[in-house]
This record gives sequence, structure tokens and C-alpha cells, in this order.
Amino acid sequence: MKNFILAVFFLFSISAIAQELTLVTAEIPPYSMVENGVQTGVTVDVVKEMARRVGQSDEFQFLPWARAQNKASQNNAYGITPLSRTPHREDKYTWVAPIPEINNDYVLVSLDKNLNINKLEDIIGLSVGVQRGTPAQRLLEKAGFDDIQTVTYEEQNVEKLRKGRIKLWAIPRLVGKYVYKNNGYNPDELIFGYVLSRPIIYFAASKDISDLEIKRWKQALNSMRDDGTFEKIISKY
Repeated sequence: MKNFILAVFFLFSISAIAQELTLVTAEIPPYSMVENGVQTGVTVDVVKEMARRVGQSDEFQFLPWARAQNKASQNNAYGITPLSRTPHREDKYTWVAPIPEINNDYVLVSLDKNLNINKLEDIIGLSVGVQRGTPAQRLLEKAGFDDIQTVTYEEQNVEKLRKGRIKLWAIPRLVGKYVYKNNGYNPDELIFGYVLSRPIIYFAASKDISDLEIKRWKQALNSMRDDGTFEKIISKY
């Protein structure tokens, strides 16, 4: 009886100190999006299941990406995905759980078959479109591109690329294909070239998250991998 009471007390103690994270993301298909009023996307689906397993709300706040990152880095008890781990971001977040199975290559894309976009030295002077606040923007700046044109939404880059207002588009490979198709075009038209980076996607959180919470979220993801739920989710994309 004594052991039972101690076990119950322990469980209630954990529940009492558990942190409810405010989950934030942005429209970054196919990682995170809203379709017919339903929050979905490969990383959103993964984190929603993680949230259910740790016993908290699985609802996300969808915000412009720069604002979502700012909130998660400056406020308490925030969770964010899909966030690539980069040197610029390293000290701003707690890197809770990597999701390396999801392809996140940042590549340069073109529609011009006459361009050789595999060598950086051949394309460094070309105009390139990028979503504001993404790692791709800093990768372009670090690489030495001068004509970097930023937009709020990737759909804007699709139209700029097709109209010749930019020669290149810096985009994660899966995102590029999805957004291009979603705008009504054939993604087979896209020519993928120079790889800017191959970062790993994470579920990250604000700096104040406790070690207990980190452990609980990690265990949730590991259990999803063990029981096949994780593979079932990513296979849809």
C-alpha cells in the first residue's frame, strides 16, 4: 500500500511540473500547412503525435516564419518545427529531437536548361529568390550572392522564377517540388543544382524547457519509431 501511494504521488508530481508548450510553425509545405482547415504536413503530423503522447495540446499557431522563430527564441515554453539546426540558431533554442529521416537539402533551382547551376562560381552573379528569415537566406549571403531577393511566401518565388524576374530559387528540395506543384505547375520542370546545405530538421523549444520535458518529448518520438507510427506518417509524403 505504501509503495502504491508513493507511485501515485510520483505520477502527480510529474504531472504538476510538466510544461505545456505553445507549438508554433509556419506555412512551409509539405512540412507544415493547413489543408481544408486541418493542420497537417510531415513535421506537423510527427510533432502532433508526440504532443499527444506527452499529454498536451497538439494545436499549432501558424505564424509568418520569422515571427514564429522570434517567439520561440524569446518567450517561455514554446515548441517549434520544422527548424533546421544551424550555427546562427545554435544558442537560441533547445534542440529537443532531430528528425533526420526528412529530406531538408537546401538547393538552387532554375528553369533555364542553358544554365549550369551545379558550380557556385558559374552562378554567383545571378539573381536568386529566397524566403525571408530562412537558413537559405544566410547561406546565400555567406556564399557571396549579391542579388538576393527576399519574399514572405515561397509562392511568390515560383511566379518570379517563371516570369524571369529571378534566375535562381533557393529552397529545400521537398518544399520546392510541393510549392511548385501546388501553384499549378509540373515540378518535373524544375532543374536542381548546387546544394547549399544539408541541415537536419528538429523539433526545438525555447531555452527554458526543463530536462524532464526534453526527455518526455524524446521518448515520445522514440516510441513512435518503435511502434511504426513514425514510418507510417512520413510514408504519406
